[in-house]
Amino acid sequence: MKRYWPLVVVVFISIIAGAALLGNTAENSFMYLMVNASGMFFLFLATLKFWDLKGFCHSFREYDLIAKRFPLYGYIYPFLELIIAVAYLAHFFLILVGLFTAILMIILAIGVFTALFKGQDLRCACMGTKLDLPLGVVSVVESLGMGAMGVLIVIHSF
Repeated sequence: MKRYWPLVVVVFISIIAGAALLGNTAENSFMYLMVNASGMFFLFLATLKFWDLKGFCHSFREYDLIAKRFPLYGYIYPFLELIIAVAYLAHFFLILVGLFTAILMIILAIGVFTALFKGQDLRCACMGTKLDLPLGVVSVVESLGMGAMGVLIVIHSF
């Protein structure tokens, strides 16, 4: 559990910040909290990846299906997370962003699951390279959880 403590902290702070962003608005709903917390979570993750973009790309390419075929994607991915974060925090095009997030996270989860199934002992690049997290079941749950939130945001937005 000690190795996953940074991830727990990021999730906790994202939820607190998401709640703080609600303020005293009329939209104090669980869905707004989820959108805000997701935005903060993606913002933290993107920031951590930017600290060592080259190292992130190298680690990410080991298990991501798209980055394996197109190494440039590893450099683009943190920018995609940053765009998702800003869009969620601005509540901008939530249907499209939620759908995009779901697709991105499902593809990532498949790559992680495939690496785990093959028995590869890899480092998770989800929080950049400055934090040492093993690629494991938590990585799959994180990806699928964020993908599920994207789906819920899409459904709620209709």
